[in-house]
Amino acid sequence: MIIVQSITAYRVIKLQSLREDWGIGIQISSYSPFPNSQILSYLCTMASIRQEKFARLLQRDLSNIIQQRTHSYFEGKMLMVNDVEVSPDLGYAKVYLGFVNQSEKDYLLGLVNFHSKEIRHELAQKIRNEVRKIPELTFYIDNTLDNALKMEKILEKLKENNEL
Repeated sequence: MIIVQSITAYRVIKLQSLREDWGIGIQISSYSPFPNSQILSYLCTMASIRQEKFARLLQRDLSNIIQQRTHSYFEGKMLMVNDVEVSPDLGYAKVYLGFVNQSEKDYLLGLVNFHSKEIRHELAQKIRNEVRKIPELTFYIDNTLDNALKMEKILEKLKENNEL
C-alpha cells in the first residue's frame, strides 16, 4: 500500500493509473487538503479547463484565418469552425468544420486538408507568444447540424402521426 502525503496533479494521475493497471493499493493521507473522492476529479477538471481555454483560442484564431483566406484557399466557399477538441498534452487538435454548401463537403474538406500546412503556419504566427507548441491540426466534417435537422424531421413526423 502506498500512502501519499503531498500531492501534485501528475503524481495523483500516475498513482491512479498504477492502481488501475497493476492493482496497487493507494491511500491518500487524511490531512490532505481535499477529501479522497474529490481530489482526482478536481485535478482532472483543472486539465480540462486548460484544454477548453486552448480550444477556444484555437477556434477563434482558426475562424479568423479561414475567413481571411476564403477566396484564396477555398474558392469563396463559406466554412465555419464549429468546434475544436484538444489532446491533454495540447499537441493535437481536432477541428470540426461546418459547411454552408451541403453538396460539396468532401471537396471542401479536401481543400482544407490541402492547405492545412499553410493554415497551421498562420496559426503559429498568431499564437506563437501564447503557447509553447503549435498543435497538429486534423480537420473533420461536423455533422451535428445535419443530425439535428434529421431528428427534428423525425419528431415532426411522430407528432403528425399522433395527431391523426
